[in-house]
Amino acid sequence: MKNNRLPFLLLLLIAVGGGVYYWSGSSTDFLKYERNFAIKNFQDIRKIFVAKRLNGYHFILEKGDDGRWTVDGMPANQTVVKGMLATLHDLTIQYKPPRKAYLNVMHNLANHAMKIEVYDKDGNNMKTIYLGGTPPDSYGTYAMLAGSDQPFVIHKKLTDGDVRAVFDLTIDDLRDPFIFPYKPSQIKEVTVEYPYAEGDGFRIQQKAGQSLVISPLAQGTPRPTGSEPNQSLLEDYLYHFSKVEVEGFINKNPIRDTLPNVVPFANVHLSTGDKSIAIQVFPFNAEKGKIDIKGYSPASPDFFRYVCKVNDNDLVLVQRPLIEKIFAKYPDFFVMRK
Repeated sequence: MKNNRLPFLLLLLIAVGGGVYYWSGSSTDFLKYERNFAIKNFQDIRKIFVAKRLNGYHFILEKGDDGRWTVDGMPANQTVVKGMLATLHDLTIQYKPPRKAYLNVMHNLANHAMKIEVYDKDGNNMKTIYLGGTPPDSYGTYAMLAGSDQPFVIHKKLTDGDVRAVFDLTIDDLRDPFIFPYKPSQIKEVTVEYPYAEGDGFRIQQKAGQSLVISPLAQGTPRPTGSEPNQSLLEDYLYHFSKVEVEGFINKNPIRDTLPNVVPFANVHLSTGDKSIAIQVFPFNAEKGKIDIKGYSPASPDFFRYVCKVNDNDLVLVQRPLIEKIFAKYPDFFVMRK
């Protein structure tokens, strides 16, 4: 990537200089590279740079040695990235705009252009595509390849959808939505603290070659009478962490400013030994539109979501069905001795 500053306005100059070629050429005159939008060897893609002219917004997707993608250095939503790769693989020309529309199309590209640069593992540019808006019939997307003066309307093979929408995303749209992206076998320790019910808090530890061990957080908390920890319950519990998925990132929500004055409903800490994730959990009252600890009731439809602060940084919204199973209590892991 030689320069992140985008020469979008130069497209208008290209329009003036390339108009003669466009108007005089037939479809058989188009150079092969001008028609070749698809990247068939998409498995070789290692970096994708996307930027918009209107607001200068941009992001970089990179594929690591482990095969997983990141967005601006943060774990990316692998499903969304795969969708982008599939789109790049299946790009095809829908039609060539009529010659009388040429200047309008070029103005559209200049004013609404999104630039997509694609690179391989050696840093070589595989393709650079400019995307504009949609034609008047709302089918397809105006597009042109770098180095060309020939615009087309393109789409993804077998669809009439807007190609631009696949790439017109924010970093938050592209981030990994899973708070705890670990398998149960990777988890070494989990701590769940309930500031308003200290006796319910617990710690689960997993050591190589040993059974899972659970202990209370509050000193003096008794083990349920006549019971013993159940390994199946402990193992099933760890499985639920990988299912906790974010509904949305809300880092700019003013609710963030109120959190320092609120004691969380729960504090959850997970460690893999090498990495750790800590979240503070706050019940969100939809009827009141705010955090509501005093009125919190898990059974109430008003409390369908939680606001979670992750690693004292990101603020996210999580739906109750996706996270409630990690809010177990210390006695829940015990069964009566036979």
